[in-house]
Amino acid sequence: MQCLEASDILPHDPDGYLKRLQEQVGTALDDTVLIYVQESLLTFLAGRYLAATVMLGVASERCVDLLIENYLSAIADPNRKATFERKVRRAGRSVKRRFDALRDELLTLSLPSELADALDIQLSGIFTLIRYSRNDAGHPTGRVVGRDVAYGNLLLFPQYCTRVYGLIEYFKTNSV
Repeated sequence: MQCLEASDILPHDPDGYLKRLQEQVGTALDDTVLIYVQESLLTFLAGRYLAATVMLGVASERCVDLLIENYLSAIADPNRKATFERKVRRAGRSVKRRFDALRDELLTLSLPSELADALDIQLSGIFTLIRYSRNDAGHPTGRVVGRDVAYGNLLLFPQYCTRVYGLIEYFKTNSV
């Protein structure tokens, strides 16, 4: 009851969660991200923590791909852009390698303080937690994902998503 009164983002209220996520991000969320976050919330409520974790991992991966696209568009130097494009292509389907290439680039930029502060922790840390959980759930390892892990990921996702979209908006209006 205290969480509801405080208007926190809660996985137990999918509509409220999505509404608050949209408000917190402050810009229109990608339809694919929304679909997978909603699916994650609904499967979480059904007690399907494995599926909820996989769905949230897909939403996270889509966020990374959107951020890469927008960062590429913002790169002014053609040589730097070509170098980064090669790194992303070489990473192939591995979201970790694509993310690592992006993170390495982002950490070299002079970003506004609201985007730069704790960037590696808020972006890399949460991305890694979600990715590890998804790997445990999305590969035939036989590992079980518990409620606490799925719940924790859903609680962290809005902060991660807000940072990703803050960077996307920055790259839409600024060259790097």
